[in-house]
Amino acid sequence: MRYVRGILERLMLVVAIVVGGLAPGYIAQYRLLAADPLHPAWQGGVFRQFGHLLIHARLNTLRATFGHWVPTFSLTFQGVLFALVFAAVMWLLFLAAWAGVRRWRSGGGKRKWPRSPPGPRLGI
Repeated sequence: MRYVRGILERLMLVVAIVVGGLAPGYIAQYRLLAADPLHPAWQGGVFRQFGHLLIHARLNTLRATFGHWVPTFSLTFQGVLFALVFAAVMWLLFLAAWAGVRRWRSGGGKRKWPRSPPGPRLGI
């Protein structure tokens, strides 16, 4: 099971870095199709734009952007930082999910040993 976790963890990290690197380009193209591309939230950095997109996303605009999207990997400092932070968050979520599944499979965290070790037996 340790090897499976290692392979899944590394695969998830690579995918998360690639997705995090592609996100700034997608946000820039979404901003062009948005109804108000000059909204003050679009003037900030990548993190602020990503937050605005998570909260105020329109499904039709998301679909249209994905249909016309040309994948671009942002190699700016802010784009690379966003990719690394996104990957770190995804990695922590993966570790939390893995620990939760492991605990669930082992019986929900029930202890299989007594809470305190038995004391010495007195031969009375």
